[in-house]
Amino acid sequence: MSGLTPRECVAMHQVFIVGDLLPAPVIGLDFDGLLKEAVEFVRMLTSIWPADVIVFSENEARQEIQTKLDEAGIRYDELVIVESTEAKNRAIQEKQVPIYFTDRPEQLSLMPAGVQAFLYRPQGPT
Repeated sequence: MSGLTPRECVAMHQVFIVGDLLPAPVIGLDFDGLLKEAVEFVRMLTSIWPADVIVFSENEARQEIQTKLDEAGIRYDELVIVESTEAKNRAIQEKQVPIYFTDRPEQLSLMPAGVQAFLYRPQGPT
């Protein structure tokens, strides 16, 4: 497998293990906080993830976010800008995102049914 990118290796692994029965799901990432606090983790995750990555934000201008993502070397396929946490959760449902990473515990209680949410806590339990 030499000469393959990490993403190609993961994609090949997916084909060998689960074939067409279980393709890799889309993942969603909360820009506000998560990508600012966990940039190394997000860069690694998005570089090897074999499916689409959707970034969600409710606080900043599209061009500013795109510049920050590009400068950090974070791969993404779509950027969704919304006006509130509730709108963000509606967009997650509309985009059919089954896996979501956030740093906001208050968002978890509003998460659509069926979404597996991962909470990033940079300072540990509070």
